[in-house]
Amino acid sequence: MKNKMKVIMLSMCLLAGGCAMNKKDAQPNIKPNSNPNPLHIQNVNQAGNAEEYANYVQLMTMKVWPHMSVIWPNINFSRLHMLFTDGKRAWDISASGIQEVPLEEVLKSFEMPSNSPGIPGGYSTGIWHQQSSVLVYMNQDEIMNHLKTYMTNDRFGMSYGTPFAFPLGTHELFHYAIQMPKWNSKISVISKKQSLVYPIEIGPRTYRLALIDNLYQAFLDKQNRKKHLGHAAYIYQMWKWEFPEDMEHVRRSDVMEGTARYVDTMADAYGKLGMKASQSQVHAYLARRFNETKREDVGTITQESYEISKLAGLLADEAGLRWKKQAEQGVTPLEVLLSQVTPLKLEKWADIMDNYHKQADEHETKLNQSVNGFLHNYDNKTMPLLIIPGNAGNMKLRTDGQYHNDAVPIEILPNSNGILNEVHLQVIQKTIGVQYLEGKKINYVIPIKDTEIQISNNHAILNTTELKGEFDVQMSEDQGGRKIYQVSDFHR
Repeated sequence: MKNKMKVIMLSMCLLAGGCAMNKKDAQPNIKPNSNPNPLHIQNVNQAGNAEEYANYVQLMTMKVWPHMSVIWPNINFSRLHMLFTDGKRAWDISASGIQEVPLEEVLKSFEMPSNSPGIPGGYSTGIWHQQSSVLVYMNQDEIMNHLKTYMTNDRFGMSYGTPFAFPLGTHELFHYAIQMPKWNSKISVISKKQSLVYPIEIGPRTYRLALIDNLYQAFLDKQNRKKHLGHAAYIYQMWKWEFPEDMEHVRRSDVMEGTARYVDTMADAYGKLGMKASQSQVHAYLARRFNETKREDVGTITQESYEISKLAGLLADEAGLRWKKQAEQGVTPLEVLLSQVTPLKLEKWADIMDNYHKQADEHETKLNQSVNGFLHNYDNKTMPLLIIPGNAGNMKLRTDGQYHNDAVPIEILPNSNGILNEVHLQVIQKTIGVQYLEGKKINYVIPIKDTEIQISNNHAILNTTELKGEFDVQMSEDQGGRKIYQVSDFHR
């Protein structure tokens, strides 16, 4: 997923059990994509056909997915599926071929994804032909721009050299098919301990921003890599010494989100270069990609994890370190990379850190707008509360982090995007709350205006720019007379 995606995937991996499989599913009759260059565009002004794009994505899956063990030990995506849609037509894409399928059939097993403002592509996960699968949506404008970029220029689009749907789908399948069923028992489910105190502390964010830049320098400047890694090790030690609790707060994100970003980065490289590419060829390609694409602002914990673990994993590979099995046990790539590095203090330390402090302060200002708005609505007793039951192990949200404040008994999930569990309530750039109950039980808590919800005979419809869904509710009041809408049953 691209850096712009302001996401933290809760349980922190954004994904969980998919929608129920259609009982009438039969094994697909997928046609091999035998044409080595089916997407040659004669006229760039006509680029933008979704079928062309889907075929190009399939070429990448055919090239990379059967050999995913080159990227991560003992995994194989050969039997997995990516469904791709432009909102009108849909294609079933796998390593063995591509087949157009009716979109209405796809939507029996997947929730229709949506694009959030500023976020290219949407996705949802589910089961397709008895396999873990992902549905990726891109609108026509995105498809047209991407085809022009990839097929007529040797340029990077959305920071990748392959069509964005390919690394996005690979990233989400690594979460859904590999991490969720195989890693979750070893890496604790997100809890209050792993959320951040709000208002946030600037110090940890400052150190993490400095870490990212020094890891980039270490990757790009091989001649001076030892010095840059020494600087990174010094920043890492200062971060651990001053803010030891922050390391555990972000551990799950660094492991789950960061390794998924490493995987989609490597899939992009091998998709572009071929599976026989040498380590030096992969390095040269990624160095060019990192140099030529504008690095996005890092304003969320997930974005920190993407950058830190991606770069630490790449550097650990080049150092010959065996870090991936340790990651499956909850050890971050950064811990392995810097374990044998001697810290080296940076010159003009105070000036450098003051610059990063200013960057972190700008990010905090943006976060405050979302969180303070939620807290204001939560404290406004005239606004009803929508209470939605859920399971912490099944969260499928992209958010700007998870925060707790002693003034409220719930966690805060800023700018959330996705589907609340398998209950089909769509959340679009909406700050919501979550209350942790016994075991993995949770309640989502959303202050809403009476004008935003239509209720008739205990049946409710939400159709705003931020919330879309249909469900039955039980209406009540709390001890202070505040209206409570408790969701009891959902409808597609």
